[in-house]
Amino acid sequence: ALEVVGLEPGRSVTTGADGSYELAGLPAGIFHVHWLRALEGASVRDLEMLVTLAAGEERTLDLQPRGHTTVRGTLSLADGTLPRVVPIQLHSRRGDPHAWADGLRGTFALDGRFELDHVESGPWSLVASVEAPELRMGWLRVEVPAEGSIEVQLTIEARR
Repeated sequence: ALEVVGLEPGRSVTTGADGSYELAGLPAGIFHVHWLRALEGASVRDLEMLVTLAAGEERTLDLQPRGHTTVRGTLSLADGTLPRVVPIQLHSRRGDPHAWADGLRGTFALDGRFELDHVESGPWSLVASVEAPELRMGWLRVEVPAEGSIEVQLTIEARR
């Protein structure tokens, strides 16, 4: 589903078979627009875009991946067993640090392995978290090349 955050409550819409969608009647403001992916009770945002709309403005958005690199990796939990499904996020480290979600990519690790295709080159932060039983997080800075693939390993540890 496509979700728009910035309204109370957030709006979402399901795309047509061709991937098209329409959200009408949005007021002026700043919105986070992203695909919301769900798997086995977990969810993650993908292809997030920060959008500013003026009053009466219409905008066409093309929420498709643009990169040429595949990021693959392995997750581990420092002192336990990983859940079967773990949400993974890649946060872009370019541009305005206050717009941290702009360009965000997301996927799931299944049984400790993940793969995210069509990632744009540049600096990214890879983030994963689980509740086992308390919140545990892992993050890693990743420099994504212009094309090809990169393999990473991330250990999730207790928050300090």
